[in-house]
This record gives sequence, C-alpha cells and structure tokens, in this order.
Amino acid sequence: MWLISQRTLRVIKIYFYIFEKSILMKQITSIEVLKKEAANPNGDYSDFFISLNFGARSSKRVFYDTENETFNVINEIDYSYQDDLTEEQLREETHIVFAIENGAFYKYE
Repeated sequence: MWLISQRTLRVIKIYFYIFEKSILMKQITSIEVLKKEAANPNGDYSDFFISLNFGARSSKRVFYDTENETFNVINEIDYSYQDDLTEEQLREETHIVFAIENGAFYKYE
C-alpha cells in the first residue's frame, strides 16, 4: 500500500496546476465570441470543452454556419451529433450556453 505525505500531495497538486495552465486555451465569454471562434470558412469544426469538477472535461467540436446562423455540435464522449441548432436550441438542448454563462467553456488554441 502506498502512503503519500501531505507535502508530496501538495507538490503533485502544484505540478498538475502548472501543467493545466500550460495548455493553451481561451475562455469563451459569450455567444458572440463562440460564433466568432467556431465560424471557419472552410467548414472545419473547432475544439472546445466544458470544464467539470475535479479537472474533468467534456469535449465538444463546434461549427457555426454564418450563412444559416446555426450551430453544429459533436459531443466527443459518444460522438453524438446535433446539427442546425439555433441559438435558442443551443441553450435548450446543450449545456454549452450554461457553461459559457458560468465561465466554464473554453477553446483549445
């Protein structure tokens, strides 16, 4: 059985904190910022995630279609697909808007 001292645990936590901060990510602060970050002229999806408790993440791939003003979302956990979502549907059918409003939605840079 492994016994870890409190000091060792603090050092490990510090290393994880530094590692997490070294990953380049941008916080998405509004729907307008999401639209800008997810609108790719070539139709590619952008990689985002919802920050969950204890460092867990819920990864999403999002594309915003500027022509139709709709979102397409791929949920990476099960590869489920939601397409042609309006802003209101994005709010009602996903956790993305809730995460944005609570400062927990990020884009990988």
